[in-house]
Amino acid sequence: MITKSELQHYASLIKRKDREIEGKFIVEGPKSIEEGLVSHYFCEILFCTQDFYDNAKDFFKTNMQKLKNIEVLSDQDFNKVSNTVTPQGVLGIFKKKEKKLEIGKFKQNTVLYLDCISDPGNLGTIIRTCDWFNFNEIILSYGCTDAYSPKCVRSSMGSIFHVNVYPNQNLKVILPFLKQSHYKIVSMDLNGENFYEHSFAGKSLIILSNEANGPSQEVIEVREKILTIPRLGKAESLNVATAGTIVLSKAAEFTLDNEA
Repeated sequence: MITKSELQHYASLIKRKDREIEGKFIVEGPKSIEEGLVSHYFCEILFCTQDFYDNAKDFFKTNMQKLKNIEVLSDQDFNKVSNTVTPQGVLGIFKKKEKKLEIGKFKQNTVLYLDCISDPGNLGTIIRTCDWFNFNEIILSYGCTDAYSPKCVRSSMGSIFHVNVYPNQNLKVILPFLKQSHYKIVSMDLNGENFYEHSFAGKSLIILSNEANGPSQEVIEVREKILTIPRLGKAESLNVATAGTIVLSKAAEFTLDNEA
């Protein structure tokens, strides 16, 4: 039986500071939890409501061997840990896997750098898109929202377990390693060359920036190429996650060509 203080401890993981101190994060929903278990992340404890426990026999039959600790909570206590308006009745506390940024060991020509992306839903969608196109390396600048926030994890739909995310990176600090590995620094911006006329045949670090503020000064000082997705209508800007999908889709063409 879990104690009140233990429940408070796990509920504190809703806050970024506590996630970073503890090295743990919250994963809600059976599908995302199963993705974590299959990806061999350690689930420290699983919380569920009585209703979920009574009606999700297939979930427990499939995953019981990988679940070391299961706690059935009242709806009231479950909602203290859950971060959703309409909880699915199950969540897991997973341990992070610390990943060291070693650019020289990257196997892919396309690497994504996210510049001060502030919305966790957008970040989660971008992570999911990277997973879809098999781009596994995602570098986050200082000022980016946390990839392990409940909303970001939820938006990634389990893809957070399939990609490598490197938070709190300074572009100027890692620039020499990028150049040593022959990555071209490509920044997406409103005023640049036609994106559709660019070839991603070589190595590229593609930078997506905050849609409200544009590229940071750090990016402006080091970028080598500025590309724009041409605007044909009257919209003021593209959502950064939508822009990311367009960019990664084109970059994936060259990956498929190389594998053919």
